[in-house]
Amino acid sequence: GRLAAAQEVGRKGVKAGVWEDERQRCVHFVKGLFPRQTWHEPTAVPMCSALERAASLVKRELGAYVAGKLPLSDVGLRSGETLLVDRGTWKEVPLMTAGTWDLNVCKHFPETVRILTEQCTNAVGLASCGGGEVAFRIMSPGTKLKPHSGPTNARLTCHFGVSVPLGAEPGVTLVDDQPRPWVDGRCVVFDDSYEHYEELDEMADGDCILLLLHFWHPSFP
Repeated sequence: GRLAAAQEVGRKGVKAGVWEDERQRCVHFVKGLFPRQTWHEPTAVPMCSALERAASLVKRELGAYVAGKLPLSDVGLRSGETLLVDRGTWKEVPLMTAGTWDLNVCKHFPETVRILTEQCTNAVGLASCGGGEVAFRIMSPGTKLKPHSGPTNARLTCHFGVSVPLGAEPGVTLVDDQPRPWVDGRCVVFDDSYEHYEELDEMADGDCILLLLHFWHPSFP
């Protein structure tokens, strides 16, 4: 809620040599990671290609879960992100909690879990040591998150569009940059240590459901 003050801290941190970009105010900053950029090309990430090939399987299992009126949690009950919601509703279905698979949830997603364990080992490994998420995130029309940044630049973020409605703009916006819309069955990859926010237009034709994954930056040792 104190964006201007946070940005001023960023400017001072750059001058002091703590960070290299005032928009990248992460707690754990690793210097020398390249490419040092906000957006990354999903076609360069094998995990993204595997998810996109399996889009229909993942969508079918998630659809059955939602249709069965099984539990959806408010985002933040586990991760402390509750205060990020500026307006609207943000729910989740975490497949991993505290570094381990949630078996009560995963039994509803056998094919999704198989794909993750076989093709997304980078993301699963990071989540296993507490450095990332493997979770479905569900955003209702009109929802907007406050600008925020992730804890480290040693990882990248993937938003896989499991069920993206018509009118799902603007999507992910990195501060002082152009937004990237979510697309059904496709991935968006970015460095979440840069200040950013997510938003779903109030006129969107339904909820937007993403599979959130974090994975190691390709040049992290």
